[in-house]
Amino acid sequence: MDMQQARERGNTGAQRAAEKAERVSPGWVDEAVRYVDRFTRHNLLGMTGQFTIEQAREWAESMGLEKPTNGRAWGQVTRRAKSEKIIHPVPGVFLATAASNGSAKQAYTGAAFEGDLSYWFECRARELIRDAAARGVVITIEQVPLRPLRMGHYVSVAKARKRVERP
Repeated sequence: MDMQQARERGNTGAQRAAEKAERVSPGWVDEAVRYVDRFTRHNLLGMTGQFTIEQAREWAESMGLEKPTNGRAWGQVTRRAKSEKIIHPVPGVFLATAASNGSAKQAYTGAAFEGDLSYWFECRARELIRDAAARGVVITIEQVPLRPLRMGHYVSVAKARKRVERP
């Protein structure tokens, strides 16, 4: 078997494991990708910025993500997170993991570490808005002009209110 065949077998195994995880728990892959996104933002606050998928998986499961019936489902999660630019492989960097008996695994970094923190803040804002909506709260952010009026002379103001149910 050559490397191309090995990759194809790995991709097929991950796809099948993810399909089974979806049958057992519909929406599992989407939820796991959201946990990876959250992990990369939490990772920004206290670690070096480089991590393995195994570390993200352990964190996600400790935060309440259901374990898939087969761990290979994380291969599909990794592909999705990469394609959505949530994570990026760090070229030539591999980290040993206890979950893989000390084997070296590809290191990743979150999008926030690509030099532009705007994505990190955008993700935090989306998460805040989702959490507020789940609790019946609406958040608005507006630009309020300051005096004297001139270009760029404003401040961002966030407000929260209870959602009004319409009959």
